[in-house]
Amino acid sequence: MLISAGIHYPRATPEMWPDLIAKSKEGGADVVQTYVFWGGHEPVRGQYYFEGRYDLVKFVKLVGESGLYLHLRIGPYVCAEGFPVWLRDVPGIVFRTDNTPFKEEMQKFVTKIVDLMREEMLFCWQGGPIIMLQWVVLAFSDAVGNSWHECEDRGILGFEVLGVWVGGRPVAGSLLRLLFPIENEYENIEHSFGHGGKEYMKWAAGMALALDAGVPWVMCKQTDAPENIIDACNGYYCDGFKPNSPKKPIFWTEDWDGWYATWGGRLPHRPVEDLAFAVARFFQRGGSFQNYYMYFGGTNFGRTSGGPFYITSYDYDAPIDEYGLLSEPKWGHLKDLHASIKLCEPALVAADSAQYIKLGPQQEDSPVYQSCLVDVILISVFNPNIYLVYVTKCGRCIGNQAHVYHGRVDIEGMNFSQYGSQSKCSAFLANIDERKTATVSFLGQSFTLPPWSVSILPDCRNAVFNTAKVAAQTHIKTVEFDLPLFSNSSVPTQFIVKNEGSSKPTSWLTAKEPISLWGEENFTVKGILEHLNVTKDESDYLWYSTRIYVSDDDVAFWEKNKIIPAVSIDSMRDVLRVFINGQLTGSVIGHWVKVLLPVQFQKGYNELVLLSQTVGLQNYGAFLERDGAGFRGQIKLTGFKNGEIDLSNLLWTYQVGLRGEFFKVYTTGDNETFEWVDLTVDAIPSTFTWYKTFFDAPAGDDPVVLDLGSMGKGQAWVNGHHIGRYWTVVAPKDGCRTCDYRGAYNSGKCMTNCGNPTQTWYHVPRAWLEASNNLLVVFEETGGNPFEISVKLWSAKVICAQVSESDYPPLKKWSWADFTGRNIAGSDMTPEMHLQCQEGHIVSSIEFASYGTPKELGLLFITNPSTYALRAHVRWTLRGDILHFIVLDLQACLGKNKCDIAISNAIFGDPCRGVVKTLAVEARCISSSDIGYSQY
Repeated sequence: MLISAGIHYPRATPEMWPDLIAKSKEGGADVVQTYVFWGGHEPVRGQYYFEGRYDLVKFVKLVGESGLYLHLRIGPYVCAEGFPVWLRDVPGIVFRTDNTPFKEEMQKFVTKIVDLMREEMLFCWQGGPIIMLQWVVLAFSDAVGNSWHECEDRGILGFEVLGVWVGGRPVAGSLLRLLFPIENEYENIEHSFGHGGKEYMKWAAGMALALDAGVPWVMCKQTDAPENIIDACNGYYCDGFKPNSPKKPIFWTEDWDGWYATWGGRLPHRPVEDLAFAVARFFQRGGSFQNYYMYFGGTNFGRTSGGPFYITSYDYDAPIDEYGLLSEPKWGHLKDLHASIKLCEPALVAADSAQYIKLGPQQEDSPVYQSCLVDVILISVFNPNIYLVYVTKCGRCIGNQAHVYHGRVDIEGMNFSQYGSQSKCSAFLANIDERKTATVSFLGQSFTLPPWSVSILPDCRNAVFNTAKVAAQTHIKTVEFDLPLFSNSSVPTQFIVKNEGSSKPTSWLTAKEPISLWGEENFTVKGILEHLNVTKDESDYLWYSTRIYVSDDDVAFWEKNKIIPAVSIDSMRDVLRVFINGQLTGSVIGHWVKVLLPVQFQKGYNELVLLSQTVGLQNYGAFLERDGAGFRGQIKLTGFKNGEIDLSNLLWTYQVGLRGEFFKVYTTGDNETFEWVDLTVDAIPSTFTWYKTFFDAPAGDDPVVLDLGSMGKGQAWVNGHHIGRYWTVVAPKDGCRTCDYRGAYNSGKCMTNCGNPTQTWYHVPRAWLEASNNLLVVFEETGGNPFEISVKLWSAKVICAQVSESDYPPLKKWSWADFTGRNIAGSDMTPEMHLQCQEGHIVSSIEFASYGTPKELGLLFITNPSTYALRAHVRWTLRGDILHFIVLDLQACLGKNKCDIAISNAIFGDPCRGVVKTLAVEARCISSSDIGYSQY
């Protein structure tokens, strides 16, 4: 089986890539999956870009150097950002159908990427990490068969999940070191194109195979994928998925462990208990390859966020957060899940028979799941010496379930010498009831299964993991003030004194952005032009300017009839701001919504300015080339004496972007074209205003965030790097309830952050910072207070864990030798608590500790300030009406980055006999650079 970690290289800096890859590997991933971003790599037709965050070759090589495989999703459509904007200007083009202009451009780009990977020797048959390509497609061909032999000859480990054997012996990973997809979730829109959609599918598959990449291709969510393309599943659950041919393995290319967040929306959260349940069920029922979308989400730097209205953060509630820190307990619990699945791998790939067992009585109202029975099939693929193992499923089952994989290691035609000749047996016990815990009997033993959970038994005897029992620690992440911001008209030479508890600037420079026309690049034409046709997405902003004459009769008509004229537009997206004579009259926000906005005119000539803004481009659906931006339908003025004024018949002057953008005032070089002045407190809030200041980089290695919670809407840059859009819009107060992991998940189930701004903290990568004199430039549209902007540090200062004496021992203690070669000693079964601060930090104190049945009554700390260590901790706990006084000496953890604590009465004593005890600990971490402790 293969576990894959979704990481999109442009959503992090190259300096972050090695750490992200290493954390993915430590978390149990075998593969890294990434999109290839057409819009980023070909921003101008025929001009390619592979530098900085778009250095694809460097990223692929780093994955290979780490020992992981790579699944490269060339697309060329990727849901996140869609296509390059210039593509929509190709004459006669229709996206993603049997359209010659589109197919020609698509083929050029896909060929460019495949050729680049081949030239850089990155395919598995060349010794590289790439095992699959996706359109989103997997293909078998003679070339693929040949490439397996070449991979084996070069000593590359094989693709164990698919169980590939070459010449009678297993070649783990030989099938794919690069997996290519072609197209992505096309079936969802294929019907919109009719016959053209089906023809396009066939053409794309043929085109991909003709490139002779030497690795398989994959297509996700495509039930009519050709026979030589592997169709795969995307979704929250894929345990019931079956490919369209029994000759294909079962792939889950997108396991959605979170969801997108939108401006003004709540933040989605997926409980790790449910995520682990979904993954365990997938492998329980025959899955081969599973990828987390996302394992690291990252940041939509610049204006790359799509949607429209997706926020700048692409955290996605992933196991590694936007800043590169572990999200606990999600990362740790999934790490344990992956380890337990790997313990089952010998039985899963070696099984010559499989058995589905129904455990206990049927449970009322339990959901019905299709498919339980598992068979292992051997199929010759293009070569009599190459075999592919996969599983098929059939039948229906209700309530508690067991899937048992067993068999001899030595199977005719195969040799599993690395596992020995012992029998293998692994079982997955599932309770799919959403409410009731079940106690079941399996092979003569009793097992308790929490609702909506799976227990994993690598040897069919010992449960080593349950998806609903989380023993991994929890991180409590915080932001902390660091340095003050400061500004001067020249390069600053000294700091402003930091106010206690604050890192707010005491001085800023400011400049106003002109409303409407500001440069010579404007032009005048009759009628209303489509937004993207004019801007080519070089800016979010497009100014439409015209003149409206108001007569004395119009004014009298309004006064007599108590009428207010209005701007009426049939449909607009995303943001419209209306100015009359340079003054903001009103705004409308929405996605293709009707506009009826009252306006106030003066007698005589009035300047009417419409500012159209995009907040990300449409990234999903059919006919994306038609979506556009700006205005649709009729646009008119209502309420005039002589009737409506059709604005589409008037002359309009167009200006693309902001003056500050044109002159690049966000760069570090001197810019004499902009008149900066000192900002005073009485000059705020101010709309359509530029601000700048300077700051020094915070000490240490903690991720840096920019707190823009005091601002309205706009964009920010640091040293010329575009941090992204910001928008302090508040989520609804309702809709956030206590999250219950039990039952099917959807994106609206476990919302968080109700009543708060969707995003206020913005990632500033360390690689973009100098030691001092970092330039911060902010463009504010709606009015905010830059004096409240601060630079902060993001870190996990508090870690908490709770482990019971009835929990499982740590998975690092298990190996297949334990299950097949010896008896497991009692000491090996002792549960342990694992505490670990983030990298570069150490445990500075134990804030709370209790062993027993803890319910907080009081808390007393005994510390020795001279050593900055907690010598002893006194904790009250309550069981029934009896108080227990417990002293826990946990100083062994102090000064260390990580420590393990055995959970045993022999260590802590037995405060309440006959009752299962739990150890609960809360520890605080500090940067090791702040104190003289060693890290280990």
